[in-house]
Amino acid sequence: MSLDNGWQSRRGELLKNSDQLVAILRQQQAGGADETGATLDPATIEKAYQGLRRQYDARQGGWGSAPKFPQPMALEFLLRYHHTTDDARALEMVAQTLESMARGGIGACSLDSGSVTSLP
Repeated sequence: MSLDNGWQSRRGELLKNSDQLVAILRQQQAGGADETGATLDPATIEKAYQGLRRQYDARQGGWGSAPKFPQPMALEFLLRYHHTTDDARALEMVAQTLESMARGGIGACSLDSGSVTSLP
């Protein structure tokens, strides 16, 4: 079925689906409940942040020991945490990790495999 044909024959259904998608995206952007209706309470979010902060490699960026792998979900969480709380350390962890990756490491970053080793 072509896009034009679908628009002509199923316009109402497509508009309804697009409205549902927009509503879901707005809910996620606002930090609302997931599809089950569950929300994360502030204590759980703070516990997750403190765990990332404790495990952070302040010398080379990232988390854990070599070989390291980029953790985009952790970086996204920290960016959202910083946006919500204005916690400078969250943003510093993201910036240092990305700078280490850009230098060729969080160690020597292999863009082919995604793994990284420690810097000398």
